[in-house]
Amino acid sequence: MTIPYDLSQDAEKIIISLTLSLHLDKISVTVTPVAKQSGCTDCGIYTIAIVIAICYKIDPVTAVFAQDEFRPHLVQSFENNNLQPFPIKKNKKVQRSSMQALLFLIVQNVEREITLMENL
Repeated sequence: MTIPYDLSQDAEKIIISLTLSLHLDKISVTVTPVAKQSGCTDCGIYTIAIVIAICYKIDPVTAVFAQDEFRPHLVQSFENNNLQPFPIKKNKKVQRSSMQALLFLIVQNVEREITLMENL
């Protein structure tokens, strides 16, 4: 397994744990830049927005989130007991390599496979 040099030790541990728990022989990790939150208080909720976007097959690399709507959206999601994608202002065009596009598709397929295995 090759781990990108700029990952934290915690990220390395998570990747190794996932690889072992999913019984994978090898895994490819690509660090893809996503937009960052403005300010220093919304990093947690911004991370939740990115994870939920991935779960809904929304590409967080192209999404420009409406950060000012995050907190009311999350409260409403909790009240409705239903996490929905966070508001997006617009989608930006991003030139990406074929490997990055392939990785996004692989992540979606792995998620689908895990869901299928859990339902057996």
